[in-house]
Amino acid sequence: MDPFIDPKLSLWQTIYDPLGVPTGDYQNLGLFVGVDGNLVVLDIPIPYHAFTNNDLFVVMEGYGFGNEEYTIDFWTE
Repeated sequence: MDPFIDPKLSLWQTIYDPLGVPTGDYQNLGLFVGVDGNLVVLDIPIPYHAFTNNDLFVVMEGYGFGNEEYTIDFWTE
């Protein structure tokens, strides 16, 4: 945790056409911004389907002054 960095996390999924082929575009599932080096995101629903919603990209960025190193803890049910 670095209090001079505000972390930003965004979640993305691939968009598929009606035939199940990736279109090359992505849908944003959420954007979350932390404060004073901390960010907690709880209970976010992620769409899932075996053929059309089967991936998740997590993009973690920081802005501010300081060490931009992050640790991501996650769990699934």
